[in-house]
Amino acid sequence: MNRNQFFHKKSEFLTLRDIIQITKGEIRNSYNLDQKIFDVATIENGDKDKISFLSSAKYLPQLNSSKSGVCLIEEKNIDKAPKDMVLVIHKN
Repeated sequence: MNRNQFFHKKSEFLTLRDIIQITKGEIRNSYNLDQKIFDVATIENGDKDKISFLSSAKYLPQLNSSKSGVCLIEEKNIDKAPKDMVLVIHKN
């Protein structure tokens, strides 16, 4: 495969299973690992088919009201996320 083809090819979606493998993250609860995620969004603009990430404590106030389906998050912040959000826990 040509290098440009590899870097410019966009997947239609990733599954939760794919995201866990790519990030080497972990989930604590039982979720559908075939859940499809179609895009990345900010914490404020997410929806159920998008993944967000919490990279700075300054975004913690927006986390609780986020509609993102999945969030990459450090363990120390998991109690601040909405209960229905899938959390992929990672070490920063």
